[in-house]
Amino acid sequence: MIVNRNGRFGVSVYDATLGRKRWIGTFATKREAKDAERAAASRRGVGSNLTCGEFAERWLVEYARPAAASRRNYAYAIRHFVADLGRVRLADLDRPGARAWALSQPRSRVRAARALFNDAINDGLHPGPNPFANLRMEQSRGRKDLVPLTEPELHELADVALAVHGD
Repeated sequence: MIVNRNGRFGVSVYDATLGRKRWIGTFATKREAKDAERAAASRRGVGSNLTCGEFAERWLVEYARPAAASRRNYAYAIRHFVADLGRVRLADLDRPGARAWALSQPRSRVRAARALFNDAINDGLHPGPNPFANLRMEQSRGRKDLVPLTEPELHELADVALAVHGD
């Protein structure tokens, strides 16, 4: 994780063997900090044998989102991710594997998995890039196909509602 501190960049990475973050150092430029973070990740085997399921369990607690609704939605979405990919080593999940899983899932589950991997990458547990980013999946059309009622249709709907439900 890179943190800007008064124009200098501090780097810490999660060390799975220690079970906590380990301080790497402070650097003058962001490029130097990213290089140090990358080197530290490669030296320690990027997350050792941590599985997607193990990290997901920790992620829901240690990286909890502020909003209760977000925490609840992520917990639901990640449950499905863990059921399907929980035994895969975190550092071994690649883009083709992520895409194959994502194609069979609702978008909300894919968004949660992408957020999980962003945090794993930031802590040096996955070599990056995020396997769930830029999957080029079909996007929803959103509200583009909704056609609003015309004024006469709205009056007709109101009349029917009154007839069915009364005043």
